[in-house]
Amino acid sequence: MFGLALERVINNKWISQQYVPQLIKTWNAVSAQIEKSGAVNGICQGTDMGEDADYYKNQKTQESMRRIFSIFLLIIFISFNLSAVDIVPLPYKIKTTNKKFSLDKNTDYEKSLRDRDVNLKSFYMGIRGQDKSLDVLFNKSGFFKEEFGDEGYELFIDNNKVVLAANTERGLFYGKQSLIQLIRGAKNNKLQGIHIIDKQH
Repeated sequence: MFGLALERVINNKWISQQYVPQLIKTWNAVSAQIEKSGAVNGICQGTDMGEDADYYKNQKTQESMRRIFSIFLLIIFISFNLSAVDIVPLPYKIKTTNKKFSLDKNTDYEKSLRDRDVNLKSFYMGIRGQDKSLDVLFNKSGFFKEEFGDEGYELFIDNNKVVLAANTERGLFYGKQSLIQLIRGAKNNKLQGIHIIDKQH
């Protein structure tokens, strides 16, 4: 469990930049304490300070173990906060499924998503009220049951399609950025099945 949590933290560039330096600093402090307690114990061996040295060593060891345990908890906490997907900032609501959408390894999805008019097979994206066929698909996908304002978006991915809806161009832009992050993090060219609602919160 800890190994998986550590891998998720390290593999997330933004999280690594924010937290890994802090973890390294704490770890170095723990190592220094352990070395110091060992040195003190060595100096005091064979003298009447032996008992004091043992007490000092035990105290420092306990403190070091508490710090190490805190590091483990911090890494696991960060990992869980990444949720099932790596999107920064974390969306308002995320629900994953066991569906998988297969990506074409020969398609440059990022480049296409940066274009205003996205033309990708099985990708359906748009602004509510601008295209009747898209509005029908949005309704079938259960969209807009919750309002998400001008900067929010709703994203749905299953085995067969990727659907992204927003109320404005700005919201659509933010949705595309999140989708790009998901594509970058896709394993074995497969997108995790998911339903995301994002809005200011």
